[in-house]
Amino acid sequence: MNKIYLGIDPGQKGALAMIHGTEVSVIEMPVLGNKEIDGLTIFNWLPISSPDQDVVCALEKAQAMPKQGITSTFNYGVGFGVIKTALNITKTPYIEVRPAKWKKYFSLKSDKKQAVAMASKLFPDIIFHTPRGRILDGHAEALLLAYYVKQGQV
Repeated sequence: MNKIYLGIDPGQKGALAMIHGTEVSVIEMPVLGNKEIDGLTIFNWLPISSPDQDVVCALEKAQAMPKQGITSTFNYGVGFGVIKTALNITKTPYIEVRPAKWKKYFSLKSDKKQAVAMASKLFPDIIFHTPRGRILDGHAEALLLAYYVKQGQV
């Protein structure tokens, strides 16, 4: 059976990652002009499960962040709902994983640079910095989530 492992770091600066055999890909979270997460693009990105192809996804569990405003928290929750809706419509099996749980598996703290360093070791062919040097921690975390579910941590 052909297995596909997905990892989703939700939020406007998150990402969607896929591990399929030796192929690894990651894209930025699709966002519309009004800064809402683009559910249609996520729907079209998701692979379809079939008898020949098994898909499983690790979705980082949404939670309120310290010092985050009410509007930001609400918008984050709405975006999380859009992602879950795309997963449900495509019948993509997924687990929600708290950040503390999957990061503990990799011995990571909350420092985004640690996640990028770990992802760089596991996926040396993926670039985790923009041309101007900004770290793409959403890419790193999405790939680590996909790797986490691939390792059977469900």
